[in-house]
Amino acid sequence: GLEVALLSVLSPFSRFSDVHLVNLKEGSPRDAVVRRLLLNSITEHRSHLVSHCPSPPCQHFAPKMKVHITSVQWLRNPYLQKVYDAKQEIIEGSNRDGCGALPEYFTCRAIKLQC
Repeated sequence: GLEVALLSVLSPFSRFSDVHLVNLKEGSPRDAVVRRLLLNSITEHRSHLVSHCPSPPCQHFAPKMKVHITSVQWLRNPYLQKVYDAKQEIIEGSNRDGCGALPEYFTCRAIKLQC
């Protein structure tokens, strides 16, 4: 019924399942960003379930985990990359004179990511 009709508009599944793992060169800009984002996201966590806390409200946190990153890999799908590249060309083609400046809300956050 409806499910089959909705699935019929999707590309064959094999296009989306064609993925490759690509090792990022250690020290490359992309590798550095991924490592920084991962390591900065590690935080304290609860040492037990809140419902098992002996003295509510629960304030018992375990220390941050210590993580050592051995490698960073990029999951790449050639088909989706082609779709992305085509969309990028459409956007660039419709803005031949360039795009306007981003609002300060975005630029100040982008600068923080570059640090």
